Amino acid sequence: MTPPRVVVVTLTPRGGAGAAARRSQLALREAGVPARLLARRDPPEGPDVVPLAVGQIRNSRRVPAGELPEARWTRLLAHYPGRAPGIEMFTDPFGDVALEALDAVREADVVHLHWVAGLADIPSLPQALAGKRVFWTMHDMNPFTGGCHYSLGCRRFETECGRCPLLGSDTDLDITRSFAHQKKRAYRQLDLHMVSPSRWLAEVARLSPLLSGIPVSVVPNSVPTDIFTPYPPGPVRQALGIPQEAPLLVFGAGYDVPRKGFDHLMRALALLPGFHPHPFHLAVFGVLPSLPLGFPAERLHNLGRIDRPEHLAAVLSAGDCFVIPSVEDNLPNVVLEALACGLPVVGFSIGGLPDLVDHQKTGYLAVAGDDEDLARGLAWVLGHPERQAMATLCRFRVLKEFSPQHHAARLLNLYGSTGR
Repeated sequence: MTPPRVVVVTLTPRGGAGAAARRSQLALREAGVPARLLARRDPPEGPDVVPLAVGQIRNSRRVPAGELPEARWTRLLAHYPGRAPGIEMFTDPFGDVALEALDAVREADVVHLHWVAGLADIPSLPQALAGKRVFWTMHDMNPFTGGCHYSLGCRRFETECGRCPLLGSDTDLDITRSFAHQKKRAYRQLDLHMVSPSRWLAEVARLSPLLSGIPVSVVPNSVPTDIFTPYPPGPVRQALGIPQEAPLLVFGAGYDVPRKGFDHLMRALALLPGFHPHPFHLAVFGVLPSLPLGFPAERLHNLGRIDRPEHLAAVLSAGDCFVIPSVEDNLPNVVLEALACGLPVVGFSIGGLPDLVDHQKTGYLAVAGDDEDLARGLAWVLGHPERQAMATLCRFRVLKEFSPQHHAARLLNLYGSTGR
């Protein structure tokens, strides 16, 4: 059977969603599928990559020529001065890329969208992708909301949006209602199949009338297990100046995004000595705030940005526990990366975390929002008597369920299934 010709479309191959898209495309290629990556920003070099260049841009009255989508989204939010301070991102459904003008799209049997805000013009997709089988991996809630990417507890997307509490809107006919209607109209004219990395997001998506009658399937992200593999921790700790025998927590900093739960982490760390009296160290990668953290400086290791996956794998391998205090999340790549390196994970039982972490087997799932239980979970992992056995189980679980080979097989099964 001839494999389908696939084009994977994402705004950028960087970041969590972009990395997942690139890994998906590479997994398909390793499985013998002629899959190409189409990216607008930071595309890697290679014959399998189609960078979006000048001349492939759609002229649209909705999108001012040459304007970055972030500027347009900022201007939209400026009309809502009463918007919620915790709103992370709000995007419109418009884009300025003429997908139908690309040979890679015209030649494809399957167009697989990932994070495409500001790239794909959703109202124009029925014309741009006419005759194509379209799959769309949702990395957040935006494909079925009126503009938000995480609703922060709002459930108006279950009806039709409007009077958006995140925008502080007091009218039903606000931009969220308009955007939702435009998405719904376009979806009805596409041969569309939605894909969710987590069971949680799939269940939430099925509640939205935008996706009524449209199939939603679960295909977890994958992780390159040849890169994210256990490294000997001793040399890594020595290079980072971390004592060899000190209990070490690892955290990827997302302090400036409320749903990432940085405040919960700080409170849990303050409670941890009550459950685990031994002094522990904390290694943080990303960008930390410049304000005092209330954590002893001599036990804090700020590693800054880690751009190379091999370096991240080494850091994860040096830890005893990875902590992810998110209160709303899909299927974080970093959790898969940690588990692949044999690092148990502690986090709240929210979103896609229960898909990844086996409670008290490969980590600990704390009661959502309960800082004391989060601290209890950290202590449970740090004090576990069978640390190496748990690390082996973490790695085994990833190899069994989240390898590129398993990911490609799931996608190919999906591509071969019937549509609506």
